[in-house]
Amino acid sequence: MIFDDKERKLDLFNLSDYYMTLPYDLSGSRSKNRFRYEMMWGLDKIYSIYQSEKSFCIVFDYICDIEEHIAAKNILELYQIKTLKNTSTAGYPCSRLYKKNRDEKYSILGKLIIESIKKPNNISMKLAVVSNEYLKVDSEIIDNKECVELSDLPDEEKTKICKELKQEFSNFNDEQLKSICFIHSKNSLQNIQQEMIGKTVLFYKNIMHEELSKPETLFETLVLEVNNKACCEEKFSSYNELLDKKGISKQQITKILNEYKQDTDFAIKKVKEKIELEVPEFGLKLKYLNALSNIKKQLETSLYFADVEQKIEKTILITSEVEKGTEKEIIDKVIAQNKGIFPSELNEYEKYCFVAIVIERIKGGYYENIDNK
Repeated sequence: MIFDDKERKLDLFNLSDYYMTLPYDLSGSRSKNRFRYEMMWGLDKIYSIYQSEKSFCIVFDYICDIEEHIAAKNILELYQIKTLKNTSTAGYPCSRLYKKNRDEKYSILGKLIIESIKKPNNISMKLAVVSNEYLKVDSEIIDNKECVELSDLPDEEKTKICKELKQEFSNFNDEQLKSICFIHSKNSLQNIQQEMIGKTVLFYKNIMHEELSKPETLFETLVLEVNNKACCEEKFSSYNELLDKKGISKQQITKILNEYKQDTDFAIKKVKEKIELEVPEFGLKLKYLNALSNIKKQLETSLYFADVEQKIEKTILITSEVEKGTEKEIIDKVIAQNKGIFPSELNEYEKYCFVAIVIERIKGGYYENIDNK
């Protein structure tokens, strides 16, 4: 019944109306590694379109593995992720795209085509298979393109594809190959987590215009959000509900970035406020503020300073348990009794600000939040 014109007309639909008519149980089972690869590729997709699109939503594991929704432009892009482990013959065989397995109703391309057979004319749709391998046609590996349009394949191969798809869908149109492509993902199957942490660092710097401190913390926050969306298995009564439960929007990513920035900046602001209030002499105040700025920069860019920060945190907690005194007295004792943990290039003002920042982070629960993420 899916292809009955009475059931789905080619009238002008907006994206939300059209999308809610599509079948959504086609993902099937997959290995744990492929599921993680899907999530990482989806997160990478967010990074790649964040600056170029004013509004978008990436949906995880609903109609397809990854979906890009740009409702304002009536754009829908559907991606099937297919990975291959180390194989004796490199390349992803093109025949795998259109040959059905015996126990499956549709081929890989069929699972994409079924979504577009009755697409309204005003909906712009892109269909793609994504793999960690380059596409292989017969014995030739197409490794000079990251994106291969199926309509650009040799005529003989296109004839095979169309023949098979017409067996799945009697009204398949050869012109539909123009909307389907094969994408080679540069993300490796074995090291994708480390690669994505690196991309997270670059993404944060490009968007927030500052270096990312503790990249693993932000990365795991984003991965947790993606995992929650991908694992949600509910039925939805509306398009907006579906996007909320299964998708991540640009606005949500912006909120996460801003909250992360605030989590790391609040201690700096607190120390700066105390300097402004408690250091009356102007020249001395400038020395402390300059020291604070230097420590902030080092914490954002230096893994070495991040290690020192952990040592200072532990030292503060130990000192505060066995020593009595005001906050300033605790800072003085930590510095005096633990000179070896501070980088030799730090002056007395920078050491003081360093310890003061860590104290504010302890008070604000910053380290507890990191441990819980």
